[in-house]
Amino acid sequence: MDQKSKTIYKKEIPLRKTEFKGKVIISAIFLLIAFIFKSKVFGVIGILFFLFFYWVYKDGSIYSTFKVMRNTYYGIKRRYDGNNKDTIRDTIIFRTKSSLKMSSPQLYVSSAMFLIEEMINEGYFSYADEEFLIYVASVGVWMSDNNLHNDPLVRKFLLSQVKQLREN
Repeated sequence: MDQKSKTIYKKEIPLRKTEFKGKVIISAIFLLIAFIFKSKVFGVIGILFFLFFYWVYKDGSIYSTFKVMRNTYYGIKRRYDGNNKDTIRDTIIFRTKSSLKMSSPQLYVSSAMFLIEEMINEGYFSYADEEFLIYVASVGVWMSDNNLHNDPLVRKFLLSQVKQLREN
């Protein structure tokens, strides 16, 4: 993966950036109160809020999902000699076993696979394009994790990402 592709993978959905900025404002309010009233307790709370929100923001990103899915995909591919479609399905199934937020494993797998099939049918990539396959599966998994299966904003973001990666 080259640096330009990595930069594209790291882009965030604009809504997530806005949400994070709102949470930073909450932390800043605590720090401001701490500064005005010279309260160490509010200062510590403000810093802890910021660190927690930052950790959630980074850990819950599409890029972090992509990194985990990529490592899992290549680990499964090394162990078993299957085609890319079976390997990505096994990767998503493995993710269902390690996800805490999942309500329905079948829905989780089927929605991610449906997104992959839809993108392949629209001609954006094929099963031979492993990086695209892993990225779209990661977005599908991320959408399932965040209950955003039919969100048009996420879909638009994904299409722009895939087009940028295609041009790269």
